[in-house]
Amino acid sequence: METLFYTMMPLAATGFAWVAYRHPAEYGKVSGVIILLGLAVLVGIAGFSIGWNSAVARVEDQATDIPKAMPEYLWLILYWTMGVIAYLHLLQLLPIIGIKHKPD
Repeated sequence: METLFYTMMPLAATGFAWVAYRHPAEYGKVSGVIILLGLAVLVGIAGFSIGWNSAVARVEDQATDIPKAMPEYLWLILYWTMGVIAYLHLLQLLPIIGIKHKPD
């Protein structure tokens, strides 16, 4: 999971650079909001990574007692849901600040 986290950091930076290049005026107005959303996503990824590692370790330690490992999986679901919600909020924010989301 650390690989996913370390892969997402440069991808997020590349995304910010692309938005700044394509829409410099809009990016200048909301760069703080975009950076905060990006940090929120990175924190979500870090939390997901920590939760995943905890869940895997717990299942390996207590492979026969799965119900005790369920809270770790609930944390995984929570972190994943937070990341999805942050992404959906970003998609809703883009038209408000003047950037049209055009699927390729």
